[in-house]
Amino acid sequence: MPDRPLLIFPTPRTASRETLSAAPPKMHLPTSDRQSQRLSPKFDMLQKSLDAESTSMRTTAAGVEPEEVIVLEIVGSVEDFANAVRRIDGLEWMAEWDEDGILPDDDFYRTGKDEEEDHEKALRGRLFLIMSNQQGMKELLSLWNRYKADPERKFEHGFNKFRDVFRQLKDLRRWDERDRVLETGMMERWREAIEYGYDPIRFEAEFWFRADERQRLAVYERFRATVSEVGGVCLNQCAIPQVAYHAAVVQLPPGGVQAILDQTDTRVLRSNDVMFFRPLGQSDVQPPDEIEGLRAVELHDDLKRLGEPVAALLDGLPLENHRLLIGRLVLDDPDGWASAYPSEDRQHGTGMASLIIHGDLEAGEEPIDRALYVRPIMQPNPHSGRRPRGECIPEGLLPADLIHRAVKRMLEGDGDSGPVAPTVRIVNLSLGDPSQLFDYQLSPWARVLDWLSWTYKILFIVSAGNHGREILLEPVRGGLSSLAPDELQRRVLQSIASDLRHRRLLSPAESINSITVGASHDDRCLEVIKGNRVDLLTPSLPSLTNGLGQGFQRSVKPEILLPGGKQLFREQPARQDGKVALRPVASTQPPGIRVAMPGSPASGQANTGYSCGSSNSAALATRGAIGIFDRLLSLRSEPGGESLGDEMITVLIKALIVHGAGWGEGSTTLESVLREGSNDPKLKSRIARFLGYGVADLARVLDCTDHRATLIGCESLRAEEGHDYTIPLPPGLGGRTEWRRLTITLAWLSPINPQHHKYRQAQLWFDPPRTPLRVSRRQAEWQSVRRGTIQHEILEGDDACVITEGDTMKLTVNCRPDAGRLKEAVPYALAVSLEVAQGVSIALYDEVRARLRPRITPPGAVGRS
Repeated sequence: MPDRPLLIFPTPRTASRETLSAAPPKMHLPTSDRQSQRLSPKFDMLQKSLDAESTSMRTTAAGVEPEEVIVLEIVGSVEDFANAVRRIDGLEWMAEWDEDGILPDDDFYRTGKDEEEDHEKALRGRLFLIMSNQQGMKELLSLWNRYKADPERKFEHGFNKFRDVFRQLKDLRRWDERDRVLETGMMERWREAIEYGYDPIRFEAEFWFRADERQRLAVYERFRATVSEVGGVCLNQCAIPQVAYHAAVVQLPPGGVQAILDQTDTRVLRSNDVMFFRPLGQSDVQPPDEIEGLRAVELHDDLKRLGEPVAALLDGLPLENHRLLIGRLVLDDPDGWASAYPSEDRQHGTGMASLIIHGDLEAGEEPIDRALYVRPIMQPNPHSGRRPRGECIPEGLLPADLIHRAVKRMLEGDGDSGPVAPTVRIVNLSLGDPSQLFDYQLSPWARVLDWLSWTYKILFIVSAGNHGREILLEPVRGGLSSLAPDELQRRVLQSIASDLRHRRLLSPAESINSITVGASHDDRCLEVIKGNRVDLLTPSLPSLTNGLGQGFQRSVKPEILLPGGKQLFREQPARQDGKVALRPVASTQPPGIRVAMPGSPASGQANTGYSCGSSNSAALATRGAIGIFDRLLSLRSEPGGESLGDEMITVLIKALIVHGAGWGEGSTTLESVLREGSNDPKLKSRIARFLGYGVADLARVLDCTDHRATLIGCESLRAEEGHDYTIPLPPGLGGRTEWRRLTITLAWLSPINPQHHKYRQAQLWFDPPRTPLRVSRRQAEWQSVRRGTIQHEILEGDDACVITEGDTMKLTVNCRPDAGRLKEAVPYALAVSLEVAQGVSIALYDEVRARLRPRITPPGAVGRS
């Protein structure tokens, strides 16, 4: 136990939640006559499309009523439209998605003060997706005709939302073949599969989710019959109702795929039951390009009796007999993959297990004293022509289904067997899907993580993903060596900033309940073997290969950065356009994070090497989370420690792992590169896409110092409730003009509503107190920090403030529904740190601790569960 342990808040008072409001932007909308002129032909086209589908199905599937998904694109927002849709026979609600970047036109644009027009600023809107048959289309047309006849007339009770939608409707169309493959990269993957001679070719078909199990069965059987007609098979299907997910693994012969590409037989592609076609073989993790200079491990510790695992690694299969790992893993291989997993291919899982257990080997830290549970979810890629081979989730499996089954087996049990690792609270996922970059819609994989996190109260730590794309620079007279380091760094960062669309987070990094970790360009390695490799950045910046935010609903993602290794680049051969192309080099030579690696049998399975990327960073975050878990257990003997129950450990870890994060020096460099004018309102959001909440200092949150006091608390809130926390102010600060910092972190787990556009059912927030300490907000933009499930705020100041004995400041944690009804209590954790600069003659910690706990529990305090 440290000399100055973390302090635990007394029980908070119950309170009414504070108000939270934001005025929507004003919009110019077209007149009803203009809407009729624009949209009536589109309604007619939808009806003709359904009529044609009906005629076709009479000849191919007697008795089956045709259905189509209709897309309604509105500008602005209309809430609770789903309830109105469900009142109409023949219409079935599918989903709603927020949409950014809608281009304004003469009919839809923003208006500001005094109705000033803004025809340049992009609009926000929403997509409503509705399944319709002939009866539903008839009713929809009837409502549209009534609106055209009298736009001001109210519809019957429950149907007025249709009138609002018609007023704001920018476009409507059917969901078609382009939608099913446009954002998933499926067409490109099919072309690659044909080019490389894959036979057979497998992919995922994600269906529109139907709540009724009989409907899901009918959907699958219809689709399976269509696939069979073109010579293919459906290998398996998966339905997870809690996340509105239903999908199948499809296998087609090369000729069937070529027919789709040639547009000669698109029956599979035209299936109206399919929402998306996606590639399989996801999370393809490549071995280093250059495996050389491997080093033997220096290991002198005696293996002690290890505690139960609190962390799980879902990854490739580690080399369990490696000297750094032997006796430290609880390996669970229920599918028997180890027999077909050669030692040389066990690259990624070995490195991640090494990092979680030992950290960066260059740092010489003590290994964790707990076992690590390991479940392989990747295998060697059968299509890889390299040695060692890359590793990936097998093509015949759906990632969301695999993760769902793995976690359920771990914490609940599988069949008649009980849970195999019931003590696990932290799950490491140092991988992502390079074919699915996050845009606006959450992936099935992310939705499964969110549901599992809420259901089992576990924390997923996910890597932001890595991009191996070239960085392109404008031609440089005299070559790169002629540029000063600062100028080269500036050009490189500008290139990354202009390529953000191709450098987004890799799913499932957008998961809202998870901690997403990016890599900082840093490591503990003092040796650098450059050769023809070049270092483009200073260590205070995010890695140039990171998947970059924002997250869902423009939330802060990744939340934190941790060292991922100094990634070096190599200049590529000259291009025809004259641009300079720089490609990241994956090498086992320094610099980088030093980890365990497979070697030849003669090496005694004791090799180590260097690697870079956000996978390393996520593994280091998992190691840090284990340390936080153990420190929290030790606090149970401290005053108030009875509140740190097992059911609250996850949210406490989640809060503390972010609590020590800050932007640091890297933000100054990014600010100079990303600023667009002297008064740039979006600058903080642009910086956060690179930094999140900043580089996390995981050691900082384990204890306090003379000059820093950290208070933690955890409780549960229901909808429309609030909790008031009282923070004692140290009298020694009164009248001083010393620099001071107030850091507040709120973390929670939210239930989800996968068919609601807001998705996150519980919004928790606080308004940071500023007046007593005369501090103001720094770093991340104050609205962005409220859009996820972690609100992390840093406030600083140095003006003199008036503080006398007994003064306190109040902090209210609030809860409200965000995506439909919120029926359950939401667990949350709060961490608050007050600090002054080193050398200031204030015994801050002692003053706060002496004034923290009241002698008598105040009336109205909530009871501990």
